[in-house]
Amino acid sequence: MKTSRILTALLAIALLGSCASSEKKEPYTFKPRTITVITEPAGARVMQYRPFGLKSEELGITPIVNREVLILTNVDPSAGVNWNEALDHAGNLVVLVRKDGYRARKMKLPVKGLDTNEFKIKLSNR
Repeated sequence: MKTSRILTALLAIALLGSCASSEKKEPYTFKPRTITVITEPAGARVMQYRPFGLKSEELGITPIVNREVLILTNVDPSAGVNWNEALDHAGNLVVLVRKDGYRARKMKLPVKGLDTNEFKIKLSNR
């Protein structure tokens, strides 16, 4: 009886181990970072673009202060991803900044370290 319990426990551990190793792992990693975006003039909408067909996200209307965003930090080299897109987004906040009466600007903003990254953007008249 004791032997069958031990065998059952070992079989369960083996099955759990094989299930855990067969889990699908994402080919890329996003990490949270904190940003502040200030525009001149204030009141611009800021949209974050995400790579690999992931949904974009509106970050808010400027000034945006201490907002947490997800930044691409790692891509599995064996992943079948668009590498141009990966390189554009790796370590960068890719945004579209819009305000009525001003030119829309698509920008790559480099996000460095864990401290709040502050970006000041001057908008141009149309």
